[in-house]
Amino acid sequence: MAALILSVAGSVVLGALLWLIIGPRLNLNEEPVQNEVLNVLCYMGIAFLIIFPLVIFVLSDSSFM
Repeated sequence: MAALILSVAGSVVLGALLWLIIGPRLNLNEEPVQNEVLNVLCYMGIAFLIIFPLVIFVLSDSSFM
C-alpha cells in the first residue's frame, strides 16, 4: 500500500514537472483547456509506469536488510 501511495505521489509531481518543462505536446482534444488537462494526465500516467516498478524494487530490496 505504501508503494502505491508513494508511486502516485511521485507520478503527480513528476507529471506536473514534465508538463511545465515540455508543455502540451499531445493533441488529444480540440479545446485548449481540456487538451492541457489531458496532457498532464498522460504525463502522470507515463511517470507512474516508470516510478511504480522502481519503488517496488527499492522497497523490496530494503525490506530484507
